[in-house]
Amino acid sequence: MSVEWHKIPMISNYILCYPPARATMASGIAREVRDGRITKFYPNPVKLDEFADGEPNILVPHLHALTDRDVLYLADWSGAAARYKDLCILTPIAEMIGNGSLTILVPFFGSATMERETSEGTIATANVDAKLLSQLPGANKRIIAIDLHTTQNQFFFHNCVVSLESCMPFVRDRFAGKVIAFPDEGAKKRFSSYFADMDQAVCAKVRDGDARHVRLTDGAVARRDVVIIDDLVRSGGTLVECAKALKAAGAYEITVFVPHACFPNGEYRRFVGDGDGAAVIDKFLTTDSVAKTADALREHTEWFDVLSLASIIKGFFA
Repeated sequence: MSVEWHKIPMISNYILCYPPARATMASGIAREVRDGRITKFYPNPVKLDEFADGEPNILVPHLHALTDRDVLYLADWSGAAARYKDLCILTPIAEMIGNGSLTILVPFFGSATMERETSEGTIATANVDAKLLSQLPGANKRIIAIDLHTTQNQFFFHNCVVSLESCMPFVRDRFAGKVIAFPDEGAKKRFSSYFADMDQAVCAKVRDGDARHVRLTDGAVARRDVVIIDDLVRSGGTLVECAKALKAAGAYEITVFVPHACFPNGEYRRFVGDGDGAAVIDKFLTTDSVAKTADALREHTEWFDVLSLASIIKGFFA
């Protein structure tokens, strides 16, 4: 006598709440997840407005229907004002869910680079933000961070589950046959394991008298196409200097991939047209984790390729 076991799909239904900045991402997520697990997301967009004095005027539709439901919130978290509004939204949701669960997905944790005290009195704002999220009401909370700047930031959280996810497994096939280069040792430590079976190279700042220059310190790139990997970019200076060093070492086409493109003052323009970045970098890949920047980059598809995080995020729930 034999027993035939049948796989029963796991079903989980999430109420998908999000601010206007995450509307595009939410529309991409609100579909069934692959790999046999049936997960459905029901969009519930939050309405953000302001009173005449600038104070936020927020409406969470169906708030009182969230009791005992599983809620996924797509945080904006791109700046101080956005973080405050997210907390205003998340607090009543956390109070309302009861026996349900609250999953907070932070595509870009903007303050993560301020994770340590560099001199007495310097505030580690990454720690503050983690504590604010941790102190939300309710016991059943999960924080998902994507390519968090430093993995030790996870220890700033408490009273919740923290999941550190990465884009790298989802993009590595795009770079088959190319050399993976890191602009510094920190990036190598963070991401080299994702590309362990691929040729790798490392750049670093080398002191030359009183000056410091970026040099190729490990790996061979001559007559090879190269992909520079890092977690985020603001001014782009490090990426440009790294690309110059790789070109000087004989590299052919150079692509950049960073999950988080900040460019707070429009620095992306240096990678467009006759900019110094465009002179040495052939293609720049990033994601829509920083929504405002992603909208600007989509206007320059000749130089930038903006990958939607929606398909990657769905993979976290498969």
